[in-house]
Amino acid sequence: MNHFILLSLLLGLSLTACGSDSTPTPTAAPTNPTATPAPLTAATLAPSPTAAPSSQPKPDSGQPSDARQVIGAAANKWNTSGPYKMTVNSTLGESQPMFMFIVPPDRSRYTQKQSDGSVLEGINIGATSYSFTDGAWHTSNGGGVRFDEPAWTDPAALNDIQNIQSLGTKDVNGVSAVGYSFTDKSAPGETNTMWIGPNGAPVQVISVNATETITFDIVYDPSITIVPPVK
Repeated sequence: MNHFILLSLLLGLSLTACGSDSTPTPTAAPTNPTATPAPLTAATLAPSPTAAPSSQPKPDSGQPSDARQVIGAAANKWNTSGPYKMTVNSTLGESQPMFMFIVPPDRSRYTQKQSDGSVLEGINIGATSYSFTDGAWHTSNGGGVRFDEPAWTDPAALNDIQNIQSLGTKDVNGVSAVGYSFTDKSAPGETNTMWIGPNGAPVQVISVNATETITFDIVYDPSITIVPPVK
């Protein structure tokens, strides 16, 4: 899924966090909607299965009818729509879920409990990144990641989407979604499943390769905000 700018970023963060018990300094951080971020506990990291899903925007009557274009348009909306919360689960090792909050174009926060019980946490606002290590917030400048750049606007990139199969419609994360499975020439050996909500943006993406399955559950919530941490 190399054409997914956001997905590639999130996959990199997930694998980095899952593969080490140490706390790396993130270059791009996802987000939490609290006004005064602080270290999170295991209880606050746990998803709430009874929480009502946030409302979805009304269906976009201008959605393309071609399945390849629908998938590409959904990938672009994944990068440009928001705010939203995303839960990232991996089957790799003893990895814990990563909870991410994204506010396009350039605000994000993530939290993930590590195998030693510590919590990996970071915030990104523009070109400034904050990482919580050794009981304190640390700041670094430069770089930064934007989440509002379309991934699949090039028709040639759309042609890399292959082996498309329609999966019909089902309820996913509280909304009615249309599903497609497909492969991407830029990511050999990987199969992707995308469930697209009524706003034309993904509500779930599942990426499977020979060694790992990663599931991205996405809930759009306009109330999410991201602010600098209190030091």
